Amino acid sequence: MYNMGGADVQSFAGALSTGTHGSGGIHSAYHDMVRSILLVAGEGKVYRIEPSKGITDKVKHNRFYEGNPDLDKVELIQDDDKFYAVLVSFGCFGVIYSAIIETRPMSYLKKKNDYFSGGWDEATIKTTISDIVDSLRKSEEIFHYVQFNPYPFGKNEHPSYLTRTLTLVKKKTKEW
Repeated sequence: MYNMGGADVQSFAGALSTGTHGSGGIHSAYHDMVRSILLVAGEGKVYRIEPSKGITDKVKHNRFYEGNPDLDKVELIQDDDKFYAVLVSFGCFGVIYSAIIETRPMSYLKKKNDYFSGGWDEATIKTTISDIVDSLRKSEEIFHYVQFNPYPFGKNEHPSYLTRTLTLVKKKTKEW
């Protein structure tokens, strides 16, 4: 995948149907990776929904179901408006059972967590944000996550903050 969410608590279908944009600022959102959706609608009716110039061969699709009359037919819909309406539909059209997505070669991410327990103030926030913005200008793709603890602890008004940085490791990988 050329974009991923910043958290792993959501299923792919859930992230897709809610318009999750992912953590990659220079890459498009999840729904731009999808080439075909298998959707289970009301009363168990199953649809394969694709753009007008979809990846499924209509003739082979129909021939498969003609040769397998015992199987429930999956209705093929290749229509741009219907496909794009289903992509970010919050589940209104049915349950996304599966999706065919465009992928990219595997890559590795380097994760760096920095925890600062000495507290923070306005100057610390400005410096941290400035450093993040500068790094974004220098890198093809980088993900930053910053968490400031707003709750006082003891005599320290703002006790801690965390920065998490994910960068792409440009390394050749073994083909699978």
